[in-house]
Amino acid sequence: MINSHPLLNKRILVTGGSGFIGTNLVAHLHALGCTVKNLDIATPRNKEHLSLWENIDICNENQFKEAVLAFDPHIILHFAARTDLQETRNLSEYSENYLPVKYLIHSVKQCKKIEHIIFASSQLVALIEDQTPNDEYYSASTLYGTSKVVAEQIIRSTNCFGIPWTIVRPTSIWGPWFGTPYKEFFETIRKGFYFNIGSKNTKKQWGFVGNATYQIEKILTAPMETIHGKTFYLADFSPVNLKDFANAISKEWNNKHLPILPYWIAYTFAVAGDMLKTMGWSNPPLTRFRLHNIVSNEIQNLSSLEKVVGLLPYTPMQGIKETINWMRTSHPLQ
Repeated sequence: MINSHPLLNKRILVTGGSGFIGTNLVAHLHALGCTVKNLDIATPRNKEHLSLWENIDICNENQFKEAVLAFDPHIILHFAARTDLQETRNLSEYSENYLPVKYLIHSVKQCKKIEHIIFASSQLVALIEDQTPNDEYYSASTLYGTSKVVAEQIIRSTNCFGIPWTIVRPTSIWGPWFGTPYKEFFETIRKGFYFNIGSKNTKKQWGFVGNATYQIEKILTAPMETIHGKTFYLADFSPVNLKDFANAISKEWNNKHLPILPYWIAYTFAVAGDMLKTMGWSNPPLTRFRLHNIVSNEIQNLSSLEKVVGLLPYTPMQGIKETINWMRTSHPLQ
């Protein structure tokens, strides 16, 4: 019963609650009976959340600190970030991914009720194909990933700030309210422009956003000794076969089976995409970086999180149906 839920009436501050995962978190926690505040410079994607939003620039230290102290939360979910991969030269362009972490840690020392902070990082702190041997192994290949490494190092180096904390690394999360690149993935399949590539059966440990928000809920209600100072990847516990997953999306959209494109042809398109990018096209359909990610397995060790969470509420097929229903009803299709 919701009346006995351990998060009922908890004051939960969500930074980045206007983003994709943040929008789903705000909705999920609000439905549980939490008092939710979204701090974000962007207007909420879900207009029903406008009353829960405060327009705050978290890169403004004083403004951010004042907003945190005024709300006086029990729990903070720090999900605000710049998530694109466009910048390739200057790490400071991603400063919003690590400076607000410092500001937040300084601020919560004055919060009277704070019980737990979850910091959102990224799986891109390491190469996708890497099986990370420990939480502090890093091999980021992008400046975005490096900015998240810096943020994690700040958190770990200030472990003595005295408040239980957890780091979560979302993998490839998809579902209602998503944007680039997974919304385009679903759209491309709907329009008949997507091809499965080659003969390899690539395994992806992706995650439906409804399962990710449930995992966060379970982390917030778990015994503190099982989650304090821990790092968890957020993903569905069973990997999907990328071809089967794409075919399931196509069947739900159009009841069609997707054709297969030989790898050498896809690679040729990817090289052309790289050339187009150097000529100023910021987001060509396929590049060698994107092709590498498509054909690489994404498998993470989620055993420790599975012990905390247990069974997930959605199967991949249920997630696909819910996502496509949202796209049909809430987003005009072109």
